[in-house]
Amino acid sequence: MRTCCLNEDLNTVMELFFAITQLPITTYTHAGVHPCPHCNGAVSNDTCLYKEGEIETPEGNLYLLPICPYCKRLGMFVIGPYTSTQESSRRLSYRPPEAWVHLTNLMRNLQTKYSQSSPCSSHCLPVARARSIVEECYDQEISLEGVANHLGLNHTYLSTLFKEETGRPFTNFVQEVRIEKSKELLNQSHIPILDVALSVGFSSQNYYSQVFKKLTGCTPSEFRKQALMDKA
Repeated sequence: MRTCCLNEDLNTVMELFFAITQLPITTYTHAGVHPCPHCNGAVSNDTCLYKEGEIETPEGNLYLLPICPYCKRLGMFVIGPYTSTQESSRRLSYRPPEAWVHLTNLMRNLQTKYSQSSPCSSHCLPVARARSIVEECYDQEISLEGVANHLGLNHTYLSTLFKEETGRPFTNFVQEVRIEKSKELLNQSHIPILDVALSVGFSSQNYYSQVFKKLTGCTPSEFRKQALMDKA
């Protein structure tokens, strides 16, 4: 699987955001509060974390920004504390309200550049990541638990989110990707069907054939025969 994961991408994005803006930044996810290594920013558990925008706290203002623009349940960037009052006597960075359009654009641009999957995907960030892993590693052993651990997410949460976003369970998506990849190999008549099955991640030819017929309405042999006839 990939050597990078969701948490590592967030670390990179947060460090760059802090280097550019000098604003403390924290992420709040299902794994808990995770501050940027250069900051001491933190947020209490009772903060309203799933509504984007500015909030006031005794320590100063905070700006809450969803990690993923399509799925606020993934967690939030918590930026600050800072002050929105230029004459404030507190030693906090000053940011007027109109600055946040530019700062949020900066954050999204950093995510697009440094994350393996753009947050502007048609799916929310963790689902886009999970799909990308399957499409890259379909020929290896893949489990929902393994992918969830790789992304730093609870596997039950990822399972629910994946089905909500794609309309099908994670395991069904894995099968669909493997079957589509196998069709490319079936077009090559010299490759035995057993080798095709093993090459796309199935453990046996029988199981591969069962899944293939369920998804396509024909067996791998029938598909190959029709494909060869179409080429003739």
